[in-house]
Amino acid sequence: MSEVEKPLPLGRRRAEVVINGEVVRARRRALGLTQMDLSLMAWTTVRVIQRIERGLQLDPPTSTTLRLAKALSVTVEALCAGNKAFTSR
Repeated sequence: MSEVEKPLPLGRRRAEVVINGEVVRARRRALGLTQMDLSLMAWTTVRVIQRIERGLQLDPPTSTTLRLAKALSVTVEALCAGNKAFTSR
């Protein structure tokens, strides 16, 4: 197997979705959570939350995407709502 074909380790698999940072921010604020609160609930860093909300990290690992959806009490599909990259597929 070439270097390009090697699969990512299980914990680093990428989701097949593109997260809409505006949806994440709106849902977080609606729940009255800070970025720190959300990062603790989703077992990630504040930096990751900041990057997602600013649209700088659109495709976090699947595990992060799933934990983020659970922390925000929404589906993964809801995290992608309104995202042109997701809806144009």
